[in-house]
Amino acid sequence: MKVIKFAVLLSVFSVLLASAAERPSSMRLKEDRNGSLWALWVEKGPQTDALLFGRVWESGLPERGLVPTPQGTLFSPDFDFSPSNSAWISWIQYSGVTFRVSVRDAGTGRTWIVSPPSLLSASGVRVIAGGPEGPWVFWTGRELGRDEIFFSRFDGADWSPAARLNASRAVPHLFLDAAADAAGRPWLVWSAYDGEDYEITWARWNGSAWSEEEKLTDNRDGDAFPVLAFIRGVVPVVVWSRSGQGGGAVHARFMEAGVWSPEVEVLGGAGRVTVDPRTAVRDGRLDIFCQSGDAVVSKSLTFQELKALEPFVLQPPPAAPGEALNENTYVAFGDNITYGVINGQEAPGMGYVPRLEALLNENFGPSEVANEGVPGESTLNGLGRMSDVLARHSARYLLLMEGTNDVVSLEVSADATEFNIEQMVQKILDLHAFPVLATIIPRKDWFGETAIYRDRIDGINTNIRRLARNLKLPLVDMFQTYYNYPESQGGWKALLSDDIHPNELGYEVMTQAWWNEIRNVPFPPQGVTVSRSVERSLLSSRNINDLTWSHSPKITDPFRFRSYRIYRRDLDETLGDFRLIAALPYTPFHDPQRYSDLDIEAERRYEYFVSLLRLDMVEGPPSDPVNDFVK
Repeated sequence: MKVIKFAVLLSVFSVLLASAAERPSSMRLKEDRNGSLWALWVEKGPQTDALLFGRVWESGLPERGLVPTPQGTLFSPDFDFSPSNSAWISWIQYSGVTFRVSVRDAGTGRTWIVSPPSLLSASGVRVIAGGPEGPWVFWTGRELGRDEIFFSRFDGADWSPAARLNASRAVPHLFLDAAADAAGRPWLVWSAYDGEDYEITWARWNGSAWSEEEKLTDNRDGDAFPVLAFIRGVVPVVVWSRSGQGGGAVHARFMEAGVWSPEVEVLGGAGRVTVDPRTAVRDGRLDIFCQSGDAVVSKSLTFQELKALEPFVLQPPPAAPGEALNENTYVAFGDNITYGVINGQEAPGMGYVPRLEALLNENFGPSEVANEGVPGESTLNGLGRMSDVLARHSARYLLLMEGTNDVVSLEVSADATEFNIEQMVQKILDLHAFPVLATIIPRKDWFGETAIYRDRIDGINTNIRRLARNLKLPLVDMFQTYYNYPESQGGWKALLSDDIHPNELGYEVMTQAWWNEIRNVPFPPQGVTVSRSVERSLLSSRNINDLTWSHSPKITDPFRFRSYRIYRRDLDETLGDFRLIAALPYTPFHDPQRYSDLDIEAERRYEYFVSLLRLDMVEGPPSDPVNDFVK
């Protein structure tokens, strides 16, 4: 089956925009077995959506055949043609409670629901109908764990029960794509988290079983949006988007004689986030299109030109920061709202970052807030660059507000967004830095007014709140801060410069919300010391480690804190780790604070750190460790 050029898709889509009464979306274009062009798309209505399918004429205007569907929200349609040139159509329906994957045989008019009834999310439907085993349908969904790849196969009478492809349901599997080889058998590619970031993974059906999942990438960047095509029907090519600290780019690999080629870069992103690549294969040429920032970029390569590209060389990762993190450095991490955008134009000098830095300077003394906002970034992109950001800044505090760009991508469930944010938080904590989380703000564009996307905003924010609560982390509920802005002053919409981004007043409100939480962070004590002494009596003596420290001068309201927690590890134990040994009630009237560790042995060495616990059980970052070094 030929893949249609992206330029043709844009042309048809523009015709639909001009002619449709409702908003068209999720268009798919394919040729049938006779070379005729067909289109499948969703028209979004105020109450319910319509699924349209029809042949595309030379004018670019497609027929508007209505596919019978129940009322509700429809998305992620796909179709393919059987060897007899009958169309098989699939889509996802969202009712506000459940997700259902449906398949329709256009030739007979029969429709089936192939997904399990307990599906909590679904996206990325792909249909392959031209193979010897009959039609297949694939989708990404979440039932018992994280997002997984599901599939079902038609046996001529009915569809098989939904089955899982992935061996693990502990990590998300996203951005599914599928294509058939020359024998009509399906190959799949997707993006899955491997413990560090998202990597491209693939598998294929050999006629009797699925191959083992294999990674096509293995690096520290975020690899996503894979697209699978076959050159001349026999050479599989995978094209995907890679995002890292240097921005985004489009990369590719192909297989010859059963061996995957080295990875090559086919399109650079010029420092911008690059997403959603598309491919077209015509007469041995590979056409690639993608969105890079606000632009659409493209490239056309013969197979020989693709083979001649220099292999991509991975750069060595930056060194991890040392133990001494800068107490006066804060990293503002997020997307375009963190970077600073007003009326759709970049305006970092008017965003919350410089405003917050001025406020910290005024109250805490010399401080730095590093702007690590990247316009267009998703949580998957953010997870891919988090380690590099932490290594470069050696900052003690990181302000994390991300998820706005996940809202419009139905291929990323709210659960996957939460997973990505949680993994970012874990990277921060592993380096003894301290995260402050924030929910995402409301939006007044079409997405903010459409039920499924409004539910996604609510779902993402609910998950962020739960994550902060479970991990005992500070939370700035930016959504509620905006949503509760007084109606007498215009309400929350008065804080936006356009449909998505704050205006200067909105950034000022955001700054104050960050400050109100930062000023109550359990800042670690300063000047922690430990000294060895010996307590003697007439009959015995014992060794004591005496610890002293002072309250952080950044604490503005001492009555919000519960206790200091003292941690110790034995330096003479091979696997010795810090463990909590005592809690000392916090009092602002005793400075310095003192604690004597009586449970030590004279010939062993010990190391300590002290942290501060807030009344709501949020525990601050550790002080710099100190040790006695006595033998």
